[in-house]
Amino acid sequence: MLKVTTISDIHGKHEKLNQYLPGGDILFCTGDITARNKQSLDDIYEVLLWMNKQNYKHIVLIAGNHDYFFQHNKLQTRQLLTRFKKITYLEDEQVWLTVNNITFSIFGSPHCSHAKNNAFLLTDSDEIQQRFSGVKSPDVIITHGPPHGILDTIKYNLHVGCRHFKEVIIKQQPKLVLFGHIHQCYGYKEKSGTYFINGSVLSQEFKFKNLPISFEWEVIKNKVNFTTSDMQ
Repeated sequence: MLKVTTISDIHGKHEKLNQYLPGGDILFCTGDITARNKQSLDDIYEVLLWMNKQNYKHIVLIAGNHDYFFQHNKLQTRQLLTRFKKITYLEDEQVWLTVNNITFSIFGSPHCSHAKNNAFLLTDSDEIQQRFSGVKSPDVIITHGPPHGILDTIKYNLHVGCRHFKEVIIKQQPKLVLFGHIHQCYGYKEKSGTYFINGSVLSQEFKFKNLPISFEWEVIKNKVNFTTSDMQ
């Protein structure tokens, strides 16, 4: 059994989460760790330092559509991340992680199909398929944007999730799919044996609103027990 927390879209307001992160085995952060106007190396360092100090054995991170520094300074990003031993950063890649003698695989991608003029935007179907070509039956998929039709609705009940990502999920059948981006669709649901979790902690107005989503995960049987006390 693993104790897991997932967060997304903290937008530089990480200090507000301090009392709401219970600690555990793994902290997933599914993008948009920075604010649009805070993209310097020092800004990134500050958030990563905070993240690395959290009481989790492992931290798995991807960037999001507001994380311009990660897209435009890839070498600096990788060099900076070597200073934080607990953090695994994924950009269209898959890794194996062993926690408490339990081994499982994670594929992570920062790309998003609904984010005009922002970082990691993908709209071309061939390029999207290429980005996901490295997926090989992962237990967990983390992306910034949601799959189409699941926790992805905006005004007028319009679904803005990625259709190609949905096809990947149908083919790969991961146990967990973690994302954010659509702040107003914070929450979780289970469908066809996969748990989908949108961990956006800020509202549409970028104010702290939602608790980090914590749960106990029995990896082999894929049983999830959500322990987050409530949704604000």
